[in-house]
Formats: sequence, structure tokens, C-alpha cells
Amino acid sequence: MVRIKCVKLDKYPICGDKGSCQVFVNKQLRIKYGRVRHIIHKGENGYNPNLKYNFHYCKIEDLHN
Repeated sequence: MVRIKCVKLDKYPICGDKGSCQVFVNKQLRIKYGRVRHIIHKGENGYNPNLKYNFHYCKIEDLHN
């Protein structure tokens, strides 16, 4: 079972956009994957009217040093 922890960000330091930080944690409470989800609003570049939800993601690198 994988747990997902989410935190809202006003500004993601890498791309400068606001979004939702999602961290995926396994049973041993080790971080497996992290990403920031940015919503694509109607009329913005990359918006697809055929999709219910329009997001683009930024992968978070170097989660466990």
C-alpha cells in the first residue's frame, strides 16, 4: 500500500508556478516518488478540452540523500 501526502505550494522553486506537492510513501515510510501537480486552466497552453482534469507535473529529484 502506498500513501500519498499532499501540500499546497504558492510557488514551486524550480518552475515558479503554484501547485500541489505530492509525495508517495511506501509501507516502510520511505519516500518512493515526489511530484508537483500544476493545474492547466481553460485557454492556457496545453489545455485539452477532452480531459476531465488538466494537469502537468514536475518531478521532484533527489528525495533521499
